[in-house]
Amino acid sequence: MPRPQILMTFRRDGVPGSFGVQKENEVMRKFAYSYDREDYVGAYDTPEDALNAAVENSQGLSNPPTTIFVGTIVQADPQAADHAKTIVNNMSQRAHVDYGDPAARYLKNVTPAQVKVRAITSAQRLMSFRL
Repeated sequence: MPRPQILMTFRRDGVPGSFGVQKENEVMRKFAYSYDREDYVGAYDTPEDALNAAVENSQGLSNPPTTIFVGTIVQADPQAADHAKTIVNNMSQRAHVDYGDPAARYLKNVTPAQVKVRAITSAQRLMSFRL
């Protein structure tokens, strides 16, 4: 079997097209491999470990891959910033539309700290979904 092409993929914070954020903690950095650049497998300590596991696994496949991608595992960004503030504002506006002036002050006393707690909770819930 010919040796597959090997591509090392790394993403850094703030790079356009990055799908997550890699913490700068070298001790916690983990690596995974993919044959299609979509579905990554494993959590290995070094890129070489991930590559070796990919090569070993590919030898048992009936149609071995021609390319192996190795990349860092990054913490997913739930894109949940400002959702809590938007939800509170929308609820307030709907109450005002449905009930008129008596509801104009509904949720106006929600503090920024309360919104921040709700935002954190919302982000945690989004991260718990298995899509």
